[in-house]
Amino acid sequence: MSNAEQARLMAIMQEMQMADSLRMYNELVERCFGECVDTFRTRKLDGKEDACIRKCSGKFVAFAARCGMRFQEYQQEMAQEAAK
Repeated sequence: MSNAEQARLMAIMQEMQMADSLRMYNELVERCFGECVDTFRTRKLDGKEDACIRKCSGKFVAFAARCGMRFQEYQQEMAQEAAK
């Protein structure tokens, strides 16, 4: 692969990572906001809503990290099988 092709491939991969990060962030906001915010009477979250948001976002991030790790494990297994 030439340097230009490698650079193009890296740029495409970075764009895909950025799009995936934005998608994950938007999904996190939609899910946790929808589940945790009940009213709009005040500008700030009340204690219950804040705790719910923190718990929801923590679980979401942990789940996404675990999925990413599992995907990498799967890719390694597939690469090992292809090398045989």
